[in-house]
Amino acid sequence: MVKKVTISDREYRLLKRTNSIIQKNVNFLETENKKNRFYYDVLWECYCDSLKRVDNLKDSLNNIHQQLYDETYCSGSLRHELDELNKKYTKLMGEYEATLCKLADAQDSVKKEEEKVKPWSGRIL
Repeated sequence: MVKKVTISDREYRLLKRTNSIIQKNVNFLETENKKNRFYYDVLWECYCDSLKRVDNLKDSLNNIHQQLYDETYCSGSLRHELDELNKKYTKLMGEYEATLCKLADAQDSVKKEEEKVKPWSGRIL
């Protein structure tokens, strides 16, 4: 058998007030949740848009690099000019290294002459 419980008016008002406060908190949390969901959705859309923009920028940068490569290395006259400059550079580097070797040899011979001590002849000038 179910036993009936009776409550006083005071207890009833207290329960009603408590339920009201709880309902207000629930309503507040639901509105906050909706706001947070909205902000999350907005941020997510911004993030997706930024990823798309980054991808577009990468694609355009790759296209520009490809165009630059084509203009630089696939052009016959520029390729010939680059080969000529490489030949001149190689020749100048060879001359530079030869000059450094000659300089090192000259410095070695000067050091050897300085190391030789001339014997004293006994004469005073």
